[in-house]
Amino acid sequence: MTIRHISYFLTLAIFWGGSFLGIHYVVESFPPAMGAFFRVLVALSAVLILMLTQSKVKIPAKIKWQAFGAGIFNMGLSWIFLFYGEKVVSPALSSIYNSSSTVFAALLAPILLVNSRLTKKNLLGVLLGFIGILIIFGPNISSGGTSMLEGQFELLGMAICYSIGVTWVKRFSGEIRATTNLFYQSLGALTVLGIFSMAFEHPWNVNLLNIHPAAYISLLYLGICSTFIAWLFFIRLIHERGSVQASSVTYIIPLVSIVLDFIFLGKMVRPTDIFGVCVILAGVWLIQSKKGILS
Repeated sequence: MTIRHISYFLTLAIFWGGSFLGIHYVVESFPPAMGAFFRVLVALSAVLILMLTQSKVKIPAKIKWQAFGAGIFNMGLSWIFLFYGEKVVSPALSSIYNSSSTVFAALLAPILLVNSRLTKKNLLGVLLGFIGILIIFGPNISSGGTSMLEGQFELLGMAICYSIGVTWVKRFSGEIRATTNLFYQSLGALTVLGIFSMAFEHPWNVNLLNIHPAAYISLLYLGICSTFIAWLFFIRLIHERGSVQASSVTYIIPLVSIVLDFIFLGKMVRPTDIFGVCVILAGVWLIQSKKGILS
């Protein structure tokens, strides 16, 4: 892996590790899907400014629709699950569930991608990933009741949607510029988030003047750092290193999120959560093994 790839990984870990804390502040003031909608809108505005400085390249309509569809999963459905999940689940625990997306990506890649296969090591990694999820799932249900159960299922839904979207992007990322890719993914996400928010959240009842400043600052951070910059880096990593290897940034994200959760919210994760994420990451390591899936 080159120094450039390492810098991408570290930037992604910091920006995405901090995104869970940002989402915590957003969902305290905004309806979840509405908050996610504004996050994408900020990112799309930044993308449009960057695209004005670039030469135009003709892109087949099929590729545009592929990016649009991937965005529905990567930033649309996944963020509905994530933002709703963080209404009851802590930022640190949310980031731990996010780390399981590589496990689901490993299962989906042989289905969605040509020349992808699962080795015995990869299958063992998937099994460890699911064991880690169960280790985390049980104790948090017993202490949090029904709302915690729903929140954890929503975060699993996020991980599944991420795995679908990331694997899908690998199919066409080499045929489209990263900024254009993010532009059409953002359009797909805005479509889903806008429809969902209008149908279920009645955003017209939200008084934007009463929103806490921390929520607006968090939206700017989420839109520019965690979406615009991070997704451009991530799309390049998917193209150059593969969807599963790109997802290995999840090794570091939980650590960043746990530290920030403690500093800003004074929350500590359970020992079982730490053990569970270690088991999940051990599974991710096996999935990343050479001569396996997308290696």
